[in-house]
Amino acid sequence: MKKNIVRVLSLLLVAAMLFVCASCTQKIEVRFVDKDGNDISFGAVTPNGGTDNTTAPTNAPDTTAAPSTTAQADTPSTTAAADTSTTAGGSDTSTTAAPASTSAAPTSTVPSTKEEICNFYAKAVNDIKNNGSASYNKIEFQTITTFNITGNGVIDGIIKNIATKYFKDEASADHQVAEKGQDSSKSKMLGWTLTDLSKVTSATLEQAGGNYNITIKMADEDTPHKGGGSHLDSVGTVLLWEDIESELVGISQLKEWEGNVNVVYTNYTINATLTPEGKLVNMTHHTDVDIQIKHAKISFLSLDNKNVAMENTARFTDFAY
Repeated sequence: MKKNIVRVLSLLLVAAMLFVCASCTQKIEVRFVDKDGNDISFGAVTPNGGTDNTTAPTNAPDTTAAPSTTAQADTPSTTAAADTSTTAGGSDTSTTAAPASTSAAPTSTVPSTKEEICNFYAKAVNDIKNNGSASYNKIEFQTITTFNITGNGVIDGIIKNIATKYFKDEASADHQVAEKGQDSSKSKMLGWTLTDLSKVTSATLEQAGGNYNITIKMADEDTPHKGGGSHLDSVGTVLLWEDIESELVGISQLKEWEGNVNVVYTNYTINATLTPEGKLVNMTHHTDVDIQIKHAKISFLSLDNKNVAMENTARFTDFAY
């Protein structure tokens, strides 16, 4: 996700600069060059939103969807927090119980409370995260849903079309293979180190076909940071602010963005199917991501209340123990 979101942020610069040019001339020719130096022609664009024989790109950049860059601790943990709910922005006070077992042992009763369900799930994913106890396939893909940067529908549409080329949809995303007992099995797995269950808004379990279908919904989070303060980073795949900041500081034309750029994660949901013995059958992490620019300047152009929204999905299948 890291490279894809950073690419979108870089495209904001391109979009804004196009808007500057469109505001100063009657008609401009938009010209892009792909990674091999070949022209990508879109035809003429006029500042009033009209087009002049606009054509679709013929040589869109060919990049690969980046794997999740979430860094997670290899030490499993369990939680003993009260069964309450909260929204993003609440305090991250936690109560830590004894460490979880690294293997998911069968349970004599079906987990029912939020704490029991989360602990049952945590044991399963941490067993793989720590021990590489299973092989599986992983696929991660993104979809841009909103692209509101320049206010000019034509230019926004062109830039969104380019941005979409940086992402892989579900049908074309690369399948990553994790091998049992290998580092790939550990590194690609999304473990669970959360110790504050108030950050879990709900956890439910349904029995179906002899397995347990678990749904865990997390509280929203605004611009997660490194240092253990992110509850989403402790259970899933998110881009941390420090990764974004390191890219933004390199854009010399971008000014006044400090404290005004946010990446907001909403509707983070984990759906997992496990056997009663606590072994994963499949798992999906899904979240909505909203890149918000409250205020920034690119050259002399101000960007106020602009945003790019997208969905990120990580899916794990074909577990073999």
